[in-house]
Amino acid sequence: MLPSEIQWHHLRFEKFSTFLHWLVVSSAVRKVQKVSTIGGGYTRNNPSGVHRPDLQGEIDRLIVSAVAPNTSKVDQQALRSFKEFRTLFQFEDLWPIPLHHITNYIAYMSFTGTAASTVKSYISGLSFFSKINNYTDCFNTFVVRNLLEGMKRSQNRPKDVSGTNRYLRIAGSPITIWIVGSSLVKNAFVQARRRPGGINLGLDHIGVRLWWLGKSGMRLKDLLNRIKLMLRYEEPPNYLVIHIGGNDLGEIKTGVLRNRLKHYVNNITELLLNTTLVWSQILPRLTWRYSANIDAMDRSRQRINSSLASYIIRHGGHYIRYPDISPNSTFICQDGVHLTDIGNYIFINTIQGALEAFLVYSPHTFPECKS
Repeated sequence: MLPSEIQWHHLRFEKFSTFLHWLVVSSAVRKVQKVSTIGGGYTRNNPSGVHRPDLQGEIDRLIVSAVAPNTSKVDQQALRSFKEFRTLFQFEDLWPIPLHHITNYIAYMSFTGTAASTVKSYISGLSFFSKINNYTDCFNTFVVRNLLEGMKRSQNRPKDVSGTNRYLRIAGSPITIWIVGSSLVKNAFVQARRRPGGINLGLDHIGVRLWWLGKSGMRLKDLLNRIKLMLRYEEPPNYLVIHIGGNDLGEIKTGVLRNRLKHYVNNITELLLNTTLVWSQILPRLTWRYSANIDAMDRSRQRINSSLASYIIRHGGHYIRYPDISPNSTFICQDGVHLTDIGNYIFINTIQGALEAFLVYSPHTFPECKS
């Protein structure tokens, strides 16, 4: 059930000539304080006969005049589109709009092939609606900006001279990608199943098939056995994304762990001769298993990531960074290790963008910025 003021919006909608007029009269104007020159309130029943200007009407006129008619039409389309999305996915008609409604809406629009520029315009329209009604505005959060940027990049991906994406070089054969790691990979798989793109992250339409090999508490010593078990049932993958090391960090010296990781990478290379390896950055944490010194552990984490990324890149592989995931409660759960829903969105979206980039124009790292 909508709040009473939203119901009032809908009742009044047909009576106004523009979308903005509908918004203003029901919200911003309603909040204008009416003050007299002697400090007390006044009513429209003015016994003195002195003319009082219609401040409500003037505010209405000014705000309506501030926005172009075409923008008003786009805002109306945005509301209709968002309402249809909520109906389709049986989301409650809540205001202020919850952040997960917004992120799912963007994912849905991407899945349906809507142009990134159109989605950006719709998000701006919904943001305006929230602001004019003095609601909490979640539309400029980093996760929303990231999703919009991801749409833009994925739709503007480079193509080769023949007009066919380079990742279609294996004509008629699926491109198999394994993602192996700890509970972060396991949780990402669970969330990916609920997303419009599914467990293949929307890449299945171009022949990509993902396998999520996540195991809670996975350690470095479990890595090879996990891969060998998968090889009993499947052919070697084209790509192997390795997300491991966080549960080992601090148990032994950083240099020793680094050398062990490189040794395991060499073993995997011998086992999977035609597979391209991808190092997935060890994420920051709020707590670590083997040390209470957060700063020291984070420095070790960065050294491991830098060393393994360089090593794998030198051997023809790739590196996935997660610069938008910071060690705070927005991204990390109360246990200090696992990702929140927002953190998971960033984690999955970054993996999706990275895999597509590696297949299309093969950069060494994704995103191509320092973390």
